[in-house]
This record gives sequence, C-alpha cells and structure tokens, in this order.
Amino acid sequence: MAGQDKTHTVSPYFTFLLLHSLQIGVGVLGYQRIIAQFAGYDAWISLIIAGIATHIVLFCMLKMLEKDNDLMNIHTTCFGKWIGKIFPYALPHTFYYFALLFFVRILKLFKFGSFLQLNRGN
Repeated sequence: MAGQDKTHTVSPYFTFLLLHSLQIGVGVLGYQRIIAQFAGYDAWISLIIAGIATHIVLFCMLKMLEKDNDLMNIHTTCFGKWIGKIFPYALPHTFYYFALLFFVRILKLFKFGSFLQLNRGN
C-alpha cells in the first residue's frame, strides 16, 4: 500500500474506535427498556453507579497501558506466561460472539417477523 495517499486512509486507532462504537451503538438501542423493566424509576441510580465503575476500570486500564505498552504484555503481566499468551488470541472470538449477540437483539427489537407479515397484504 505504498501508493496510497495518507489522507484517504484510516489509522489503526480510529479503526479500533469505529468497531467498538458500532458495537456499543447497537446495544444502546434497547438498554432503556431493559433497565426500566427491572429497576423502574430508580434506574438513574444504577446508571450513575455503572458510570463511576466504568471510569474506575478505564483509569486502571490506562495505567496498565502506560506501564506495559501493549495488550500482549498486559495479559502476560496479569495472567502469567502461558495463559497470558492465550487471551489475545481469544479476544477476536469474543468480539464475534458479541456482534452476533447484538445482531440477534436487533432482530428481536424490530421484530422483523411481524413486520414482514404486515407487508404481505393479508
């Protein structure tokens, strides 16, 4: 790809960001209904607690990333030599699983079966 213009390419960082935002975007479509179903009008408390917990976990992840510089070293440091080398290879399979799970959730959310029956003209 030596002949490509740098202004028309996407960096690996933004590709990673795009993939994660697409996965999160699908999950955002139905979370209000799920939270309201179980927590009722007190759902805002659980959202604040989840937001604080997420920020704490992200802070810890960034500190580990500063120290070890890449995902393979972080896994080796946390889980040891052998298990730490297996986890990075299992990570793409986890992403595929969650993408499939979100796709099924979208199909259930829009209920394509009943939508198709309405368009048949019955």
